[in-house]
Amino acid sequence: MQRVARDFAGLVRLEGRVRKLHGGRRKYGGQQGRIAAVRMPSEDGPGWDYRYFWHAPGRPMDAYAPEIEAELVVQAAHGFDRQAVDALWLELMKSLTLR
Repeated sequence: MQRVARDFAGLVRLEGRVRKLHGGRRKYGGQQGRIAAVRMPSEDGPGWDYRYFWHAPGRPMDAYAPEIEAELVVQAAHGFDRQAVDALWLELMKSLTLR
């Protein structure tokens, strides 16, 4: 989550125009982790960009519980709205399995 914190620190320049969509704990692929998702004004024109992050710290030296980071970035140019981005994120994360 340190990398995520650095990325979010860079969003400070948007001066309150960043909206938190999701936060807290989520379990994907059998592992508990933390999610952070935001919507922000697009840097490329009108509309919104979306950023989703999830981090599971895993357990040291445990191949069945590795540290995992997932990130989804959707730019306004792609024409997605929040519901579509949420659905995409959920589909991606539902497919996460450890083998």
